[in-house]
Amino acid sequence: MAFPPLTPTSGGLFDGWSWSADPLTAAGVLLAAVCCAAFGLWWNPPPGGRGRRLAVVLLRLAAVAVVALLALGPERRREGDPEPVPLPVLLDVSESMTVGDAGPDAEGRLDAALAVLRRWEEGRPLSVRPFAASLAPPAPLEGVAAVALDRAATDPAAAVRAALGEPAVRRAGALVVVTDGRSTVGPAGRLSAAADAARDAGVRLLIVGAGEPDPLGTPRLAALTATRPLGPGEPVEIAARWTFADGTPAPPPRFTATLTDRTDGSAAAAGPATVGPNGGATFAATVVPPAAGPRTYGLTLSVRGEPIPDAGGSLTIDVPGGTTRVLLLADRPRHEVRFLQSLLEREPTVDLTAAVGDAPRPPDGEAFDVRIVVGAADEGGGLPFASATSGGRIVVTTAPAGPPAERAFMEPTAVVPTAAGWRLGLFAAAPPPIFGAPPDAPPDPAAATLATAGGAPLITLRRTGRGAQLTILSPQTWRWRGEATEGSNAAEDVHRRFWLAAVRLAAAAPEETPALRVEPTTVEAGGVARVFAEGSGATAVRIEGPGVTRSLPLTADGSVTIENLPPGRFRLSPVGAAAVGAAAGGAAELTVTAPPAEGARPSPDRADLQRAAERSGGRFLPLADAAGAPRFLPSPPRLPAAATTERPAETAWPALLIAGLLCGEWLLRRRGGGV
Repeated sequence: MAFPPLTPTSGGLFDGWSWSADPLTAAGVLLAAVCCAAFGLWWNPPPGGRGRRLAVVLLRLAAVAVVALLALGPERRREGDPEPVPLPVLLDVSESMTVGDAGPDAEGRLDAALAVLRRWEEGRPLSVRPFAASLAPPAPLEGVAAVALDRAATDPAAAVRAALGEPAVRRAGALVVVTDGRSTVGPAGRLSAAADAARDAGVRLLIVGAGEPDPLGTPRLAALTATRPLGPGEPVEIAARWTFADGTPAPPPRFTATLTDRTDGSAAAAGPATVGPNGGATFAATVVPPAAGPRTYGLTLSVRGEPIPDAGGSLTIDVPGGTTRVLLLADRPRHEVRFLQSLLEREPTVDLTAAVGDAPRPPDGEAFDVRIVVGAADEGGGLPFASATSGGRIVVTTAPAGPPAERAFMEPTAVVPTAAGWRLGLFAAAPPPIFGAPPDAPPDPAAATLATAGGAPLITLRRTGRGAQLTILSPQTWRWRGEATEGSNAAEDVHRRFWLAAVRLAAAAPEETPALRVEPTTVEAGGVARVFAEGSGATAVRIEGPGVTRSLPLTADGSVTIENLPPGRFRLSPVGAAAVGAAAGGAAELTVTAPPAEGARPSPDRADLQRAAERSGGRFLPLADAAGAPRFLPSPPRLPAAATTERPAETAWPALLIAGLLCGEWLLRRRGGGV
C-alpha cells in the first residue's frame, strides 16, 4: 500500500514545513524509539526519589522525540525576493557625441546623456554598453569615457544587431539606445535598418535622441522633374520634392520655392513649397520656354527670404525646334484619322504627308521622322518597320473591342496613365475615358505600358535599334477632343498634347529617352536605387563599375533594386536577346557617394530615429526631455531568486540538543548515585 507524502503544514510551530517520510515509516521509527527508551529505563532504572525519576524519564523521552522528528525528514523551502532585470542601454560615444548644441562651451551630448543615465540608475539597475564603430562590453558610467573604441566612425545598426544576440536583452524585452543617429557607413548603419530585426526578436527600441535638430528639418532636394517639352512656347510642368533629414518641423515654416531661368537670369516662377502629411515638401510650377534649345532652370528654397543651403538644384530642359516630318498612313478615313490629320496640319512644327485610303503613297526611299499607321494600311514596298528606313513609328490598331451586340452598348472605360506615361509627358492631366476595353492581344515582354484601360494595356512603347514604336490599341483618342477633363480648361488640349508628345517621343533620338530609368540617380554607399527598363526589351540589367561587374534579373514589372554598391560611378545597361543596345539609349548611370565623415553633419538624424522607434514598437524621446520622464522606461521584469531549503538533519543543533538531553540525564543519575 502506498502512502502520499505529507504536505506542508500551515499555521503554528511547523508553518511551511514538509516531511519526506511516509506515515507508516514514521510510526515504526517512533515505536522503535519508544521501545528502546522503555527498555533502557527498565534495564537501568533511575535512582533517587520520585521527582528525580520523572525528570530522567522526561529527558529520555525528549531525546527520543528529537530522534523521531529527524527520522521523519523535516524540511522547509524559502523563496527568495525577486530581483529586477538590469535594463540594457547602448550609449553612443563617437566623436559627434562630444560636441555641444549651444556653442563651443556648452555641455557635450555625451555628458548630458551620462547625467540622464545616472538619474535613471537611481531607480533601477542599468547595463550600459558604449558603442561607436563597434560595440564594447558593459562598463560603469564612470568608466565609459575610458573605453577603448574607434570613435571616428559610428554604426548604430550593427551595435543593435550585436546586442540583440544577448539573452539578457531579449529577456528584458526592451533596449535603450542613446545616440544622435548619425551613421558613417551609409543607410545600412542607420537605426531604422535594424528596427525590423528588433521587432522580430521581441525587443522594443527605446531611443533617446541626442542633440538639437535643425529647426527647419534640414530639407534636402529629393526629386526635380519636368514634363517632356513639345516645342517653343509650349508649357512645361516642373515638380520638386524635398525630404527632411532631421524630421518634419512642427509647426512647419513657410517655405518659398523660386525657379530662375539661368539662360537670361529672369525669374520663371515662385510659390509656396507645401509640407504634406507624408512628411515631405512639394512644389509645382509651369514654365514656357520661349525658344528652342537647352534651357536651364535653377531652384532655390528659402524661409523669410533667406535661401536654405544645400536645398536647391537645377534642371536642364532641351526644347525641340525645327520641323518634324510625319507620314500618316490609314486604310480608310475613319474618325481617328480625320481628327488627327486636321490637328497635325494646323501645327507649324509638323510637316505632314497623309495617304488615306487609296491615295498614292510617297516613294519608298523618302525619309520621315515618324510614321503613323492607322488600321491595315500598307507602309509601302511591303516591308516591315524593322527593315524600313529608320525613324519612329506609331501604330493605331482598329480591331473591334467585342462582338457587334456588345459594341453597341459599350460602357466608358477609364484611361489610367502609368508612371512611365506621366514621365514621358504624354499626359498633362488624366485623359477622358474610351468606350469598351482594348482588344486582347499577346503581351509584348519587351514593351513598356504607358497607359491602361480596364486593366489592359492601351498604349505601349517598344524601343529598337532603329527607333521607338508606340502602339495604341484603340482608335478612340479622337473622343478626347469633346470630353470634359479634370484639371484642363479645354478638352481639345488633351488630344493635341497627347499626339504632339507621341510624335516627339517617336521622333526623339534614343539618348533623349533612355530605356533605363534610375531613381534616384545618386545614392549614399549602402543606399538603395531602383532601375526601370521601360520598353528596352531587357530581361536583366548589367552593372559595371569600380570592382563590380554583375547582372541582376528584372522582376515581372520590369524593374530591379540595386543596393550595397561601393562609392563610384556605375554604368547600367540592358541585357537580353531583344534588348536595345547602348547606342540606342539603353545605358544609364548611377553615382554612389561615400558616407559623410564623423561629425560632418552636426544635427541629429531625428527622422530616422523616430522611424526606427515606430517600426520596432518602441518610443522616441529627445535627450532634453529624458531626465524628467521616468515613465519613458518600461516596468522592469523581475527574476525570481534561487529558493533555499532548510533541513534540520543537515545542521548541528539536533545533535547538540540530543547530547544536552543525554548529559542532563547523566547528571541526574550521578547526583542520585546511579552512576
